[in-house]
Amino acid sequence: MKEYWALCQDNLLRFSIKKYGTNNWSKISTLFSFKSKKNCYNRWKNWLDEKIKKSIWAKKEDKLIFFSFNTIFSHQWSILSDFLHRNRLQCIYRIKLLLYFRIKIDQNLIFYKKKKFLKNGPTNKK
Repeated sequence: MKEYWALCQDNLLRFSIKKYGTNNWSKISTLFSFKSKKNCYNRWKNWLDEKIKKSIWAKKEDKLIFFSFNTIFSHQWSILSDFLHRNRLQCIYRIKLLLYFRIKIDQNLIFYKKKKFLKNGPTNKK
């Protein structure tokens, strides 16, 4: 059964990381019932860390993720996510979106599956 994180647990995790640091996960996990050190680490690393960007992807980031995925970090999501300051799942979903819609990064055109051409992203016009 999956245990979800409550807001008070997130706040306790933030406070305990400020107190004990990010290298003492066994000590931090003792503050939580039914949470392991791996659970605490993953919650911090993937969602609560202030270094993780949660904003809309910029064109520069799209270029970086696309070319890094194709050349340097192919399927090395943890390295790529650290490089882009995003979490692992954000990077996976973004590259899948870029590849699915066949977005051309070099030019300012986006090719959708139905061969619609849109300039500067999608609009509400048909």
